[in-house]
Amino acid sequence: LHSQTEYPFYHSLIHWITFIILIYWVDQRTPRLKQASLSGVTKTLTRVMSLFIPILVITYMVASLHTNYVLAKFEKSDPVDVTILE
Repeated sequence: LHSQTEYPFYHSLIHWITFIILIYWVDQRTPRLKQASLSGVTKTLTRVMSLFIPILVITYMVASLHTNYVLAKFEKSDPVDVTILE
């Protein structure tokens, strides 16, 4: 699974969007079987993580897209300009 997802997710935003849509679609088609009660700590932790994880993923995606942009700019420079990579 890791080898199938690392490269596309690292280099393409559309792969992330497609993956999230597919997860949502599968989640909507899954029947709801039972409800479980959660403690206050678990609810708070879930709420905090539901904010923290997307922020972390967005930061990672922006950094990887910027890196991709810089590498493409370096590859297109006719006389090789190493200062672009700094």
